[in-house]
Amino acid sequence: MGLLLAIIMMATALWAVPGAQPAQAANGPINSAVQYLYEEYTAKGLANRDTGVGSYAFYVLHQAGVDVGDWQYEGISLEEAVIDEINTDLSNPAELSAKLLAQDLAAAVVLEREDLADGLLRALEGRESSTGFDSNIYSDIPAYELLGRIGRLGVMDAGLAKECLLAAQNKTADDADCGSFGGLFDGIFYPDFMTTAQAVRALHFLDPDGVDNEVQVAIDQALYWLQARQRADGCFLDEYDYDIPIVDTAEVIITLEALGQDPASWKSSGGNSAVDYMMNEALNSDGNIGGGKDVQGPVWVICACSLLDIATPEIPISPTDYALEFLRNEYVKTGLVDNDMGVGSYTFYVLHQAGVDVGDWQYKGISLKEAVIEEINTDLSNPAELSAKLLAQDLAAAVVLEREDLAGELLRALEDRESSTGFDSNIYSDIPAYELLGRIDRLGVMDVGLAKECLLAAQNKTPDDADYGSFGGDWGPDFMTTTQAVRALHYLDPQAADDEIQQAISTGLDWLQARHRTDGCFLDEYDYDDPVTDTAEMIMTLAALDQDLYSFENSKTAVEYVMNEALNSDGSFGKYKNVPGAVWALSAYNLLDTQFYLNPLHLTLGAGRTVQFKAFWQDDGDTADVTQGAVWSVADGTIISVDDTGLVTALKEGRTRVFADYNGLTASAWVTVGSSTPGGGNDETDITVGLAVVGLGNKVLYGPSYVSVDKSNKWGLTALGALEASGIDYQTNSWSYGDFVFCIEGQANSGLSGWMYTVNDAIPGGGADKYNISDKDKIIFYYSESMDQQPPRWDELGQQSPTDLLMDERPEPVKDADLQAAIKNARDIGRVTLTADSSSTALALSSEQVARIYNTGFPLAVTIQGAQFILSPDSLKIKELATDQSTMLEFSAQKLSSEEATVLTDLFPAWLKLTGDIYELTIQTLDRDDTLQDISLFPDCQVCLPIPTDIEAEAAGLLKAFWYNEDSRQWVNMGGIYNAEEGLFSFSVDHFSKYTLLEVVQPPEEEIIFLDTLGHWARGEIAYMATAGYVVGVGERLFAPDAQITRAEFTAILARMAGLLPNPVAAACFNDVPVDAWYRGAVGAAAAEGLVYGSDENSFAPDALVTREQMAAILVRFMAKNGHDLSGDAGAGSIDLHPAFSDSGEISPWAQLPVAQAVDSELLVGREKDMFAPQGSATRAEATVVLYRALQKLP
Repeated sequence: MGLLLAIIMMATALWAVPGAQPAQAANGPINSAVQYLYEEYTAKGLANRDTGVGSYAFYVLHQAGVDVGDWQYEGISLEEAVIDEINTDLSNPAELSAKLLAQDLAAAVVLEREDLADGLLRALEGRESSTGFDSNIYSDIPAYELLGRIGRLGVMDAGLAKECLLAAQNKTADDADCGSFGGLFDGIFYPDFMTTAQAVRALHFLDPDGVDNEVQVAIDQALYWLQARQRADGCFLDEYDYDIPIVDTAEVIITLEALGQDPASWKSSGGNSAVDYMMNEALNSDGNIGGGKDVQGPVWVICACSLLDIATPEIPISPTDYALEFLRNEYVKTGLVDNDMGVGSYTFYVLHQAGVDVGDWQYKGISLKEAVIEEINTDLSNPAELSAKLLAQDLAAAVVLEREDLAGELLRALEDRESSTGFDSNIYSDIPAYELLGRIDRLGVMDVGLAKECLLAAQNKTPDDADYGSFGGDWGPDFMTTTQAVRALHYLDPQAADDEIQQAISTGLDWLQARHRTDGCFLDEYDYDDPVTDTAEMIMTLAALDQDLYSFENSKTAVEYVMNEALNSDGSFGKYKNVPGAVWALSAYNLLDTQFYLNPLHLTLGAGRTVQFKAFWQDDGDTADVTQGAVWSVADGTIISVDDTGLVTALKEGRTRVFADYNGLTASAWVTVGSSTPGGGNDETDITVGLAVVGLGNKVLYGPSYVSVDKSNKWGLTALGALEASGIDYQTNSWSYGDFVFCIEGQANSGLSGWMYTVNDAIPGGGADKYNISDKDKIIFYYSESMDQQPPRWDELGQQSPTDLLMDERPEPVKDADLQAAIKNARDIGRVTLTADSSSTALALSSEQVARIYNTGFPLAVTIQGAQFILSPDSLKIKELATDQSTMLEFSAQKLSSEEATVLTDLFPAWLKLTGDIYELTIQTLDRDDTLQDISLFPDCQVCLPIPTDIEAEAAGLLKAFWYNEDSRQWVNMGGIYNAEEGLFSFSVDHFSKYTLLEVVQPPEEEIIFLDTLGHWARGEIAYMATAGYVVGVGERLFAPDAQITRAEFTAILARMAGLLPNPVAAACFNDVPVDAWYRGAVGAAAAEGLVYGSDENSFAPDALVTREQMAAILVRFMAKNGHDLSGDAGAGSIDLHPAFSDSGEISPWAQLPVAQAVDSELLVGREKDMFAPQGSATRAEATVVLYRALQKLP
């Protein structure tokens, strides 16, 4: 009995769900549960058991109407993973329990994959008997129940199903557990709540019309037993308290719904129902779902809540409430983080402006107020180490804290470092500092002349530039910096007496307004920013200038955007779901005298259900229910309908919006409709762990040694999976919580004795089949002969981990003292420079350290093994680093071994020679679950590789940087620039791979590079251009000379010839150039140089074939950029010099002069004797030849 209770305790340990929402929010439990499952799948992938996101979770999500299309794990969607898993299970169904096969079947049914469904049904039919499918009630009863739920129970033998089900019921009339369903352990009957609820439903599905008296008596007795387990708070839980109350309560809701009874009809002694408990207790105040440590709780919550008509809360919940709850949860979970990425001084200031009492915000016993004061004192101990921006944020907090002693010191620190270039000579620190000084009415303490000089120097003053009026740095315009500069200038000249300042404000506003999008948000064209923060900045700017917050309108206003679009369904804000999103949204809400919003703001419900939406009008702090006066509508009337009172009816599966209009404003909410049918591992694939098995009498039966555990093994990456991987003989048994070890090497459980296990010398809170393990864990299975027996410890077993089996430890973040020194030096050298130890191949920065570097406004330079990464501040804004999950940024530079290098150097053509090492370069983010994430795109990053001292090729311009394309197995020329002073060769990158420096060696005169150019009219020119690295082949020694060439391909060759560094950011103006396109950097670089233009204002048409007249125009520009102006070769009227071209009238007006110049310069010739073919496309050979001719004419 004691061992059984210990196993139960392990199987039901508590878990916590990340993320948070207001506890009273309508639909809060289901939204939090969905978010938990999303994070679980995207972090760990599919785990086809109740404790992981697998087939059953997929089925439940589908029934709830959740769109999982963007749920990706390592590029595999959840739907794809489920289908793959079902196919795998069907390859050997005898190895799986009937319960898992039924879960696969449920997924196959909602996927409408009848081929898979038929295979699974046949597998179940083939093993059914009078004792079920597996002779195990904890598999058989869930299988029968789920077959009934999905309408497939009729395929089975009803008589066998009934016999199996009724045999598991306690029919002893004088037993307290009479009516319950359960199993025998050592001859003793143990009732099980979940099994009883599932048996009731299975029996009901067998006899839905109530005609079988024996079945109906069994149902009634079971319902009586279940109802007797209701607690005062409304939850259901057996007397042992080992179950998860939210799961058992969900089972009652699902059961009563299946029987057609009101789930709220069973009331406790305290007057509470299961529905009351689900809506009031399931979601904790921190946004977590109570109970459990795996996905079971969230899945059951979704299953139950999707069946309920969820009422709108009596107390209106505004977007402001959500923002406050998000920030509160962030602080109580992580404490103070004194930068924009966490809850720090600036967040405290914004909260104070919102009138929020943060007295009960505690982290490890420290209130937010205490933490802020402590942080300010720490900062004041060495203010020179901090950016002006952070000092100004501290000052804002000190002012609202009414701590004038701290405020005075902070002001003096800022005064002492002010100059004509600001405080830090860095606009990304100086401008936010000036703006915040103005906002808290302390700007007058600074030197107005110096402030004006600093601010105006950062503005683009070129009238014909598209970014005229914006503020930014060397990396281009910045939206947030522009809004803050406009406000700072206004604070400098509030009476509008300075014409120069007012002109700067006016042009700044014009540039900002041009970034207004039709959905109401403001966002620059690069899309790197969060639209919520940019839009909030715009609202703050209009408010500061005392302009109407609704004055900028582009279909919708900024106010409508932050009210209706800023909040995500999981309670977070913005594109990156992080603290800045919530803080900036709250800053905007603070400025709105009027707010109009709906409750609930997000809702999921089943088809056929109804819910009452309410509309609330908040004016100067007073909130009124205007539901009856609002005009209601929906975006898609086939999915939901809404009447004049705001009552929404779900019609069919899908997702759409409900709208309410009142007093000229529109509020909206998302509604997701699921089916009306009730619903109800580790990120690595191969890890190495230590394993030992200690049997009776503490005799070691296995190990201690190390085993490789693959995710595909029978139990996955779990403790039981490690036992499976060892090859030792063992047996398991099943019960309602899964599978447990029953016997190892012939030593079986008996009475109070049996098998237990530890991981890293601690007893886990779950069964071995459910406990996810990680690389380098140490697992011991041991035979416990008494409840007070202490488990063996790993270090007492006599063997430690061999270094050749375990991976190197992940690098620790750089020391804060080293980072502080680097930040201090940045003011002298212009960049934050960090260097890894000579023996290290990696360097790591915590997310807080990255934020500190970003706040300095200086580039970051990281040197590892002689290779250097240089990241601009824009690069540090990458989306993968801006998520709440990201904890670390890891840089790695590995020199390939001689053996690895030989494999790749064999791929070099004869005209390229390796100079130095080949580097494998990576930058990745590390998530909270120790998952490394690749970064999809760097907007502005440089790499510098060291040049061996004996190499002189750089002086002759023969040294080039190349990267290895794994797909084409070719080395691609990156160009680059030689820095003689530092002995480095630098080049721009937007991704990471293998990089090296190659010397271009002139090939023999008759050398043939591409086999398919033998005898081709352009063979010589192609060979020359390929040798120089300007053109590349299409495969193994093939060039495809007669294939047509696109605008992107032609531009890429041109960029190499011009020696341009990739500039992906400059391509952002073209909507049809994807951020991950191989040609983006070349297109951006060529466009920035004025060599190529778009096909229209916002398009480049990269896949369109380049025409001959386009080639002519591009060539003329290229020649002019390189000092060879062709205007002397052909005048404006020189097109008349070619009357022989019968199609000259087809030349576009804009192309007539460049065509004439290109023809007169013999760069281009007619395609036929009297035809130029201006609209004709060019081949790869033709393009190569004309570019070769252009090269020959250059000085």
